[in-house]
Amino acid sequence: LSLKEVAALDAVVQTAREQVAIEVLLGHGWRQIELRRITAGDVRSVKDGLVLCHGKERREFAPILSETHHLLLELAGNLRDGDIVVRSERVRNGRTDPLGEDGVAQMLDRLFARAGLEARGHDLRRTFCTLVYDACGDEFLANRLIRDVNPGCSDRYLKVPLAKLLRDLELLSPLRQIRRTARRGGAEPLRQAGETMGQAEESMVETGESRTPRPEELAQDILQA
Repeated sequence: LSLKEVAALDAVVQTAREQVAIEVLLGHGWRQIELRRITAGDVRSVKDGLVLCHGKERREFAPILSETHHLLLELAGNLRDGDIVVRSERVRNGRTDPLGEDGVAQMLDRLFARAGLEARGHDLRRTFCTLVYDACGDEFLANRLIRDVNPGCSDRYLKVPLAKLLRDLELLSPLRQIRRTARRGGAEPLRQAGETMGQAEESMVETGESRTPRPEELAQDILQA
């Protein structure tokens, strides 16, 4: 998906559950199974912008955007720590069940149809990685943000502090990119020609563009997208 299509998808979200799915899958590049494994305890235990991710092959800490954490806390509500956060809307015996693989796929298909896009759920992780790479030109960083280890570049040889990955995610997440563009009133490249990522980040800090947008600003951005 292009950034324009990302904005179109973000604009048709109608429920908190849908927003969490888009935030986690498209805003962070997580796998669908990782979304389905998030527990209320994981959400409540977030510290310093890091959340425990129950990955496909291992459990590890990953950076999480503050607005995504806030939405997950709302979904967690009164759930017990061990309960899965993303749940079906159907109530059975006074409770809802965790949303399964088919349920997530159907929810995403409805979102794509609403936005007029021909895509599937697995395209969101690809989109995250591609748009991050387009913005920074760093294939290694794009892969690290989705926790995909390059051959010969594992933590044994090259360690990247999680605090740095959080700062990179705050700058490069496709959802952050479209919301910055909406606040600026038009499309703008994340980097100017010849500008390094560090220089771009410093410039944004000086102008106040890197701060976390307030909820009312995000709502306005979505309406204007």
